Amino acid sequence: MSIEKERQTEQFYQNRSRKSSGQNINTEEYESCISRLLKHGFRHNFSFQIIFAFLFVYILIISTSFVILYWGIARVLTDNATEERNERLRQSAYNIDSFCTELDYISRRLSSQMNLWEINGYETMTDSSRAYYATSIISRMTEVMSNYDFIQSVCFYGTTGLTIKVFDKSNEIVYDSDKTDWFYSTDEYQQILEHRQGLVWYGGYTNLDFSSYQHSIKKPVEEYYLSASRSLLSSGQYGILTINVNMEDFTSLYNNNDNATGDILITDSAGIILSSNDESSIGKSSLLEGPLIKSGLVSSRTEIINGQKKQISTITLNNNMILASMIPLRAITKDLTWLRLILIGLYVLGLIMAVSLSTIWIHRLMQPLYQLMHTMKQIEFGNLGLTIADPPNNDLGKLIEQFNEMSLSVKNLFDYNLQVESDKWNLEMRALQKQINPHFIYNTLNIIKWMALIHQENDIADCITTFADYMEPIFKHKQTVCSLEDELNYARNYIKIINYRCAEGYKLETDVEDSLLQHKLIRFIIQPIVENAVIHGFQRCGTGTIKISVKKDRLYLFIHISNDGKRISCNRLQQIQYDLIHSTVSSKDESEAHVGLANVNRRLKMFYGPDCGVIVNINQKGETEFTLKVRCTTNCSS
Repeated sequence: MSIEKERQTEQFYQNRSRKSSGQNINTEEYESCISRLLKHGFRHNFSFQIIFAFLFVYILIISTSFVILYWGIARVLTDNATEERNERLRQSAYNIDSFCTELDYISRRLSSQMNLWEINGYETMTDSSRAYYATSIISRMTEVMSNYDFIQSVCFYGTTGLTIKVFDKSNEIVYDSDKTDWFYSTDEYQQILEHRQGLVWYGGYTNLDFSSYQHSIKKPVEEYYLSASRSLLSSGQYGILTINVNMEDFTSLYNNNDNATGDILITDSAGIILSSNDESSIGKSSLLEGPLIKSGLVSSRTEIINGQKKQISTITLNNNMILASMIPLRAITKDLTWLRLILIGLYVLGLIMAVSLSTIWIHRLMQPLYQLMHTMKQIEFGNLGLTIADPPNNDLGKLIEQFNEMSLSVKNLFDYNLQVESDKWNLEMRALQKQINPHFIYNTLNIIKWMALIHQENDIADCITTFADYMEPIFKHKQTVCSLEDELNYARNYIKIINYRCAEGYKLETDVEDSLLQHKLIRFIIQPIVENAVIHGFQRCGTGTIKISVKKDRLYLFIHISNDGKRISCNRLQQIQYDLIHSTVSSKDESEAHVGLANVNRRLKMFYGPDCGVIVNINQKGETEFTLKVRCTTNCSS
């Protein structure tokens, strides 16, 4: 059995050498990692899982932060831009209201100077009277136009059919009782007659509408007017005073470079465009929705006009006209596009840096773990006792320290077991070298015994019988263990044989409780100690007493073997104690004491554990005493 174990041990070392040969720690580690990644995928790689978890949390947090930051900045920029436009709109509204107030004053002053009562009965006047009064009115109108450059023309429409029109370079006086002039048929004419207080503002008409340019040789360029008319009443006669304002001058009150990306316009209460930075839209519907609000207050909203989403801000003027600013949302958010691109760039840059730095940092952090995995792989190949130097000062370092201790413990345990197997093999080989055919010896002893009885040599026959009983356990019993009683009988037979030579000079005394006699022990552990006492204690002097007592406690059985022979010296006692502890008893001592103290001590340690064995001391009587410490079995503890 032990020879086979030794062969298996040698085979294990051969396999270990073959497996571990050619293993390069610096290159094979990474090749193994790459092959595992290719075989099992990155999802099984621990460092990849850590990086993925870190990036997942990073992306989640950064994405949420960037979205909140973007919408926050966008909201602030949009609100600031809206408030800035609204402030300009309020300023423009103030300018327009001031302009309208000034024009209202001009119209009232002019109407008071015209003295409509002077032209009552114009149809019955002589031509010279008509010319006088018409010239008087025209001069006052011309004076107003000369004082105010933004006034393009001034017109008077009488209810009797008298019309007086003053332009920059011409004047018109027409009396038509049929009222064929186009203005008398407009809705604005009726609205102005009904509106007895203040100016009525309207637009959509040009210089060509108010003048009879069809009689001119060269037709002038068409220009839009913004018209303001007032109803006049004197001596029961009505008339309408109309002042036409230059559209370009009026538009300058609210139009500026800030509105280049959008439309700014003025509408009446019905939504018809009276003035706009885009002249092509004058006279058309603005498509604006929503009720009028109190003058001076700005209303902002978003509407879709002509399929385009626009930000609309409106303010109601004092004369119920509406000033509106319409800017496409894409013009407002063009700055947000740059902000979005900047944030995306920062996000991508941060992601690249996070991937790079996390990969480097986690790789450095995981390097001790890679070393641990590689060292465990080397141990799997049979390189026992490997350790990892300089573990980090963290939890992973503590794990590596525990691994180092475990690796060394496994190596020591393996070496110990290997040594035990080697010692067992050596003991068995020595036993085989000393073994003689048991049947031949036993049969020979029987022949000698019967020959002694034939010649009536009873002492010789008795001695041979005793020797046969002594040898019987060796020849017939192959079990490893026997009872304590068998061991004591074996020691008694040995003393009986020795006494045939020494004339009954040796005595063997035993003190054992009956309950312990059936306790199981390994064979041949008491007789070698008794033999040692005969050889070394009594030095074959032929007389002496050997005492055997057995005691027990909860865990161990103690077999005390003492003799009253020669006292052992202190130096010799210390040497024997050292040899027993370190199993270094010389082969010479072993041969003199049969298997000897060393073999008994080694067998006890191998069978019962390293805490058992042979202990040698001097007892209270000054006698040399050997104690066999044996671990208790169930029989012993009972």
